[in-house]
Amino acid sequence: MFHGRGLRPTIRHRTTSYEVVRTLVGRGLGYGVLVQRLNNTSSYEGYSLVVKEIEPAVEPVGVEVIWPWQTAIAMRVQALIEFALARQWKTA
Repeated sequence: MFHGRGLRPTIRHRTTSYEVVRTLVGRGLGYGVLVQRLNNTSSYEGYSLVVKEIEPAVEPVGVEVIWPWQTAIAMRVQALIEFALARQWKTA
């Protein structure tokens, strides 16, 4: 995403925690790029968060769903798969 736009971000922290990103950004320690939208525009600590669209849009990526062959998938997983297959996904 950055390289394709000729940008090189300075990365000080990496985390796999969505809430750690929200906390660091809320405290003014940088920015985060997340693959999900915020429903709440405040961190748990009450600091404000702002959502910005990435322009131009980032190219979509594929998602694979896998599970062990001997395991039956849950109904909610099957529902998610059916939803994803039926959806008309936007392309960049």
